[in-house]
Amino acid sequence: MKMTKQAICINEKLLLSLDVHDLDPGFEIPVKHWHPWLEISYAKCGSGEYTICGDKYDVKEGDIFIFNNIEHHSLKILPPSIFTNVVIHFEPSFICFLESDSFDYRYLKIFFDRNENFKNRLDRDNPATNKIKELFLEIVDEFSKKLPDYDLMVKIKLMTILTILIRQFNYTNKKQSTSYKIKKELGIVNNVINFINENFTQDISIKSLEKITFVEASYFTKIFKKYNGISPSRYLCIKRITRAIEYLENTNKTILEIATLCGFNNTTNFNKIFKKVTNKTPSEFRK
Repeated sequence: MKMTKQAICINEKLLLSLDVHDLDPGFEIPVKHWHPWLEISYAKCGSGEYTICGDKYDVKEGDIFIFNNIEHHSLKILPPSIFTNVVIHFEPSFICFLESDSFDYRYLKIFFDRNENFKNRLDRDNPATNKIKELFLEIVDEFSKKLPDYDLMVKIKLMTILTILIRQFNYTNKKQSTSYKIKKELGIVNNVINFINENFTQDISIKSLEKITFVEASYFTKIFKKYNGISPSRYLCIKRITRAIEYLENTNKTILEIATLCGFNNTTNFNKIFKKVTNKTPSEFRK
């Protein structure tokens, strides 16, 4: 397996990544691989088979797949050739990463407001699928050349893809009331995520999250899990452990120092949660 990764970050926050995977025949990604981002993938060459929430899709050159952040999916590569998969992962906030932008949740309908016609693999016979492929490759080219303001151009092309998905594919609900509900729920989720991202090294309580969302904990926990596949507390743990891994890999700080810097009040709790997330203790990981 060979992978290259490029990313767009604002204030050290990863908003979008472009990953190119060259996978050997017989390679298989585990069924329950999970990530908190939205995903659009393009099968550049080769063939394989996706399993998505129990449904199987054959994959051939040119296919485009759409995944939200709670759909478990695996990919098995079929012989004889190497399979090249180009993947865009992005956070919803990437759509409005410029301060002057106002967020429009309609761009996310293909991920969160689908109708009964939706399929994870875009219709091969729809002419708009080819247009999306062209835009996908233009995004790859933007990352390759990195001309001035390439990040803005990537955003424009991604928004164009999302608009085509709404306009040219009968995959989303048309009811305005549904869109309003999703906008409200995603607004709450984004507030929780942003608060955790900015304060995860501090003591974060359920009460503090209730104050920023203006709703009860049971409600924002339910919708947070709906859109992210995990609870706010689990997200907080993963955020802290991710930062801890950076310290373990790039510094000589002690385990106690790292635990404190990442928001843990003692090494026992830190070791327990670290192993739960990574299947290793911090000391084992550092080796």
